[in-house]
Amino acid sequence: TATCTFDADQLKITTMVLDVRGRVPDLDAEGFQDAAEQAEQGCPVSNALRGNVDIQLNASLA
Repeated sequence: TATCTFDADQLKITTMVLDVRGRVPDLDAEGFQDAAEQAEQGCPVSNALRGNVDIQLNASLA
């Protein structure tokens, strides 16, 4: 799930919160967090927003 905070006065997105939940065989919580962080770093949308929008990642096993 991606949730953004929009500043109506400045007409811009200020924060993007990414909530990732998943079930992956043979992957512990630390491995899942690492995989989610790598995916966020390689994401073209995150890369376009980075530096202009505060991006927060929450990853957890289902």
